[in-house]
Amino acid sequence: MRTRLTHGTAVSEPLFGYFYMPVNFVANAPDEALLSQLYFRQARLSSINQPGIVQAVYHGNANPTYGPAPTVHDAYFYPYDPAKGKKLMEEHGWTMGPNG
Repeated sequence: MRTRLTHGTAVSEPLFGYFYMPVNFVANAPDEALLSQLYFRQARLSSINQPGIVQAVYHGNANPTYGPAPTVHDAYFYPYDPAKGKKLMEEHGWTMGPNG
């Protein structure tokens, strides 16, 4: 099929989907106090390897997205950096458990 498409152009587009952890945002939810902490949200987002997902799943034919609305330039971008996320958690009293 590729040999038949001589005039086509491949472009990278934002993903119309997103990778997330289901969160209960109802008032007085058990995790409300934790999720209201900026360091926790930053650490969680730093652990999602969006560029790796784009390469492994979409073969480089997409852009990373960091929320429910796909954008090319995301204002709330936290780059993939698990060491930074771990450091943020440790600075606030968290420790790594036996299963990560």
